[in-house]
Amino acid sequence: MNPATFNALRSAIGLEQQTIASALGLGAHGKRSVERWCATITPPAHAVTYLLEMVDRYDKFLEGEMEQIDLAADTGRAIDLIVFKNEASFLTATDGKSGLPWSMYSSAIQQAALYAHMSGVEFAVEYVHIEAKAP
Repeated sequence: MNPATFNALRSAIGLEQQTIASALGLGAHGKRSVERWCATITPPAHAVTYLLEMVDRYDKFLEGEMEQIDLAADTGRAIDLIVFKNEASFLTATDGKSGLPWSMYSSAIQQAALYAHMSGVEFAVEYVHIEAKAP
C-alpha cells in the first residue's frame, strides 16, 4: 500500500496517527513514523494489516448504525445519534469495550448523520458528557 492510500484510509475512518503508533507499540517517537507512512515512506506490512483491521471494525460499526437508520425510515420514527464531548466520556460510557477508538466512533457517527439526512430520516445528534469514574 502506498503512503497516499494509507493516509486516505486512515483519515476516512477518523483513525489518528498517535492511535496507530500506540497500537503498534512504536514508542515515544512513533507518531513521527506514522506521519512518514502517510506522506512519503511505504508503510510496513504490520501497519497496513492494523489499518485494514480498523477499517473492517469501522465498517461493521457503521453498517450497524445504518441498519438502525433504515429501520427508522421503514417505521417513520426519528433517531438520536450520540456523540461524546471528549474521549474520557466515551471511555467511561463504553468501559473501553466499543471496539473503536473515540476518534473513529465520532467519525462513524458523522457518517451516520449524513446517511440519515440523505435517507430522509429525522434525527438529532446528542452531545453527552459523562464524568470519569473515580478510581
